[in-house]
Amino acid sequence: DLISIRRLPPWFIMSHFIRPICDNVLAAIGDTPLIRLSRYLDRDDVELMVKLEACNPGGSAKDRPATEMLHDAMSSGAVDGNSTIVESSSGNMGIGLAQACRYHRLRFICIVDPRAQSQNLSIMRALGAEVTHVRQVGQAERVDPVQGVEVCCTAFGEVGSGPGRRTGADQLEVRVA
Repeated sequence: DLISIRRLPPWFIMSHFIRPICDNVLAAIGDTPLIRLSRYLDRDDVELMVKLEACNPGGSAKDRPATEMLHDAMSSGAVDGNSTIVESSSGNMGIGLAQACRYHRLRFICIVDPRAQSQNLSIMRALGAEVTHVRQVGQAERVDPVQGVEVCCTAFGEVGSGPGRRTGADQLEVRVA
């Protein structure tokens, strides 16, 4: 049974549904609600809880690692305002990185495979990502992993034609142009 929010005590509403006002989108990441599923297993010896990561601004648990990787790279000096981030992702990590790069005003190139969901690509583009597709290979509709690496390397090469640095967020490996 769903409980009407009007029947909940005000202290419960304040502590479970109203989040603090954040100064920016990255500050809203985390502190996601935990929900106890007391009737799911029908057992008293197990306490089962789920964390609602969909409450993060990018809609998933990938907001956290994307933001942390970028923060760590910026703190170490590996990434600066002239950097371009290149990542191969067709989903939530790409959205998380697009969100973090948008906030920090960094160029973000996301390499995606042909089966990427259109709504994920639309969200990444809306956040300013440049989306590059890896083409489909053969009848089996499999993406050739070698081609994916070649596309990422090409992106690294294109980014490297000017001054500054570029990095693949998943390896945090910096290549200086």
